[in-house]
Amino acid sequence: MIYKSFALFCFFVFIACQNQKDSSSKSEVKTEASPQTEEKAVAKPPFTDLESFVGKNASEVQLFAKYQLNERLKAIMGSEYTDFNTGWKDLGTIKKDIDIIYTAGCKADACDDTKYFLMMDIMTNELNIFYFSNKRIRSFEEGSIIGMPENVANDYEKIRKSAGGI
Repeated sequence: MIYKSFALFCFFVFIACQNQKDSSSKSEVKTEASPQTEEKAVAKPPFTDLESFVGKNASEVQLFAKYQLNERLKAIMGSEYTDFNTGWKDLGTIKKDIDIIYTAGCKADACDDTKYFLMMDIMTNELNIFYFSNKRIRSFEEGSIIGMPENVANDYEKIRKSAGGI
């Protein structure tokens, strides 16, 4: 009986040590991962009144100053953002199709060769940007790829075809 009690005691001590080890390693992982995630996280204010800008020019309503678009674009575009930020001009009219708000622009002094197409999804609060340059297309997504309703797809195709013969 003493051996059974001793074995049972050892078993409980072993289980208690395992639980303590697992919980301490889990807390260590969370502590180390949190600062990295916070540094890369960019606030994403909702596109609440974005629909009120439809029909206006993006620069007229200072679109990129709202919704932290500059910070969000910088986060998804990386090194391409500098070129985008210095080059975006001749902003197009802001349009809407279903829950997608979109606009286009081109690079100063190279409008025939370099164009941009920006889409913002009101429902998911995400954005995508397409960068047409040097006969290639690059896309940058915040989260997921936004589906294009018919009118958005038609306007996208017009931009794509006019961007240096892409």
